[in-house]
Amino acid sequence: MNRNLFNQSSGVASGLWPDSPGVIGSRHSLDTTRELIKRLAGSRKRLAESLNYSPSIRKEAEEGGCGVVGFCCSEPVPGRHIYEPSCQMHNRGNGKGGGIAAVGLVPEQLGVSREVLDSHYLLHVAFIDTKLRREIEEQYITPFFDIAASAQLDKVADWKSVPGLEVLPPDVCRYFVRVKPLVLDAFIAKNHLQQLERDEAEDEFVNQNSFSLNQKYYASLGEKRAFVLSHGRDIMILKVVGYAEAIVKYYKIEELCATNGLPISVSPPRAASGIPAAPIRLRPLTWRWCTTATSPITIR
Repeated sequence: MNRNLFNQSSGVASGLWPDSPGVIGSRHSLDTTRELIKRLAGSRKRLAESLNYSPSIRKEAEEGGCGVVGFCCSEPVPGRHIYEPSCQMHNRGNGKGGGIAAVGLVPEQLGVSREVLDSHYLLHVAFIDTKLRREIEEQYITPFFDIAASAQLDKVADWKSVPGLEVLPPDVCRYFVRVKPLVLDAFIAKNHLQQLERDEAEDEFVNQNSFSLNQKYYASLGEKRAFVLSHGRDIMILKVVGYAEAIVKYYKIEELCATNGLPISVSPPRAASGIPAAPIRLRPLTWRWCTTATSPITIR
């Protein structure tokens, strides 16, 4: 894995493209980089136009604050140890938006091998409308990805029993995926990205696929029904309308271990509508990534 310190930017506004997820950098000459930027920008522009995407930004209200606490360890730490520090951040949020990022996971706890955890993207999809799972899988996952494993995250039976939750959190499914070789070949040829390394092109495909899903089921006008919480290698990010520590209890991750943990508490006005769209903008210590308010986070 590429572990360039602070290699990439943090997030942008809901529904917008993240900054380029590290696909252009020291591997290419300056002239090649410029040409790749043009081709990637053209690829994203064509996708946005096909989805009738409008890049206009409407400022809805001022945000009140943001609290962050985290740990980086040489040994995996159970999620319960982040619960109390997260509670102490309540004065930095309003209970309308919270999230937790976990990096450096334990493969045995996720039911996969170390090789799968290191090589596959962990695609986390949140289903506000739980009836959509099959539809989204058939449109955005199974046609494009080889799936090594998948599972729905566990949760408590009664969400109201969890202090700090404002509304029912979404069901979350985790998929360990790699882009199918023929799908990736077609994507590279269509967008003239032959100068990219294959893993760089795969990053871009995953990013664009998440953008498409979010645009259809979340960012477009109408009911918010589903969205990609995160995609990346060896990372899980969860968000709720509530305080960050409620995630630990609701999704029952007290014993889920990670070497890096980062809860965030924010004061977003939009989350008051009952939609888990806290504008979490994070930077990892060692992985390159991008994030948007409603989702895609890319890590290599």
